[in-house]
Amino acid sequence: MTLRLDQWLRDVPGVPALTVRDLVMDSRQVSPGDVFIALTGTRDDGRAHIADAQRRGAVAALVEHPVSESPLPLVVVPDLKRDVGVRAAAFYGNPGQALRCIGVTGTNGKTSIAYYLADLASRLGHRCGYVGTIGWGEVGALADGSLTTPDAVTLQRQLAGLRDAGCDWVAMEVSSHALAQGRVDAVPFRAAAFSNLTRDHLDYHGTMEAYGEAKARLFAWPTLDTAVLNVDDPFGRELVGRLAFDVRCLTCGEHQAGATRAVAWSDLAFDVDGVSGRWHTPWGEAAFTLPVHAAFSVAN
Repeated sequence: MTLRLDQWLRDVPGVPALTVRDLVMDSRQVSPGDVFIALTGTRDDGRAHIADAQRRGAVAALVEHPVSESPLPLVVVPDLKRDVGVRAAAFYGNPGQALRCIGVTGTNGKTSIAYYLADLASRLGHRCGYVGTIGWGEVGALADGSLTTPDAVTLQRQLAGLRDAGCDWVAMEVSSHALAQGRVDAVPFRAAAFSNLTRDHLDYHGTMEAYGEAKARLFAWPTLDTAVLNVDDPFGRELVGRLAFDVRCLTCGEHQAGATRAVAWSDLAFDVDGVSGRWHTPWGEAAFTLPVHAAFSVAN
């Protein structure tokens, strides 16, 4: 796809009428015709790589704060770091609006849960994509990925790719880093799932409280209509009481049999082939067998 820079950034004064092929946040990934988005981070200043982007064929650079010299035309975009996801979504035609976006967060289990959701949705007649640790795309045909949740621009490009491929759903892993850094702010999540909260990433978040609050952001999303919460986890139980009144809540847990709007399991028995047990759901009960060998896999 191509788009004129001044048409994309209509609200920014003085934007040149350049044709843009794509958006890139890593100068090493620039191809001819791209715009390089040079953000300032905690460890690196993207503006230091503008010359590299120019050598690789970039036609312009977006910055939040100007630099004295640049080999590329500079477009100064106020609040670029905060709004980069929204800007990218507009460039790609707001792909999330065409998808039912499901976010999965938690310390452990995100990859399994998101992939299971994508597979199940596909078996139920939807074209469901996956975005996460093991790549992105449709089940059985994933392209390589590099992060649990990609940067804001890459994520919007991937969502556009899923939309253009005919998908109508997407299940994606949502890390605490992505939530804290605003990488998913432009994704209209309709459903969210929480697996668990255990001690991790304190080098980034500082405290368990801050780590939990980063996860909790997903369950206060303005577009959210459904939440699935593991209430065997104490933080999952806390999240139940923090949901907006119009968000449908489905809880799950081994000890939830008989609870309203809950999925539970009992009578687990393990052997060399996996595990068997019994589901208890609002829609009835049933025996199950799964080719997994741990109780946490049943929870996923």
